Amino acid sequence: MEALDERTLSDINHYLFYADVLRVAVKEARELQDAHGVTTGGCGHAVVSDPTAQRAIKHATALKSVLIITPPRGEEYVQNPEGWLRLIDKVYNLYENQLVGKCMKLRYVQHKNPLTIMVIMGISKNTYYRWRDEFINDAAMCAVSSGLIDIKKHRKK
Repeated sequence: MEALDERTLSDINHYLFYADVLRVAVKEARELQDAHGVTTGGCGHAVVSDPTAQRAIKHATALKSVLIITPPRGEEYVQNPEGWLRLIDKVYNLYENQLVGKCMKLRYVQHKNPLTIMVIMGISKNTYYRWRDEFINDAAMCAVSSGLIDIKKHRKK
């Protein structure tokens, strides 16, 4: 996707590679929400005192951001983390039962290095990088269409 700047494409690559860290951060944020016994609703007869209902109401609201810590970037906040996780799952589903999907799972889920992947799959360097670029570009298009990326702010200059 030529229209997006390199930083945005790098961010997508980063979120794909550290999706497992993002999933843990979301899970911990939701558990932290559950640990806080906050009543939801108004006052008097409008207070929701049912713990199950409170939990459902809290989880119906999307998390605004979570903090993740990764070796290349250290601490960073990811905005709309659940949206990014849905997008990642969607892109993997697009490539289910395809060689590109298998290749990208080796890279992003199993964290194999590109050379190892090339040997495992019997593909050339050009094929690996073409497939990776295709995968990231499809993720970028999904991110734009789902509102995770504002094309006006992240357009290549």
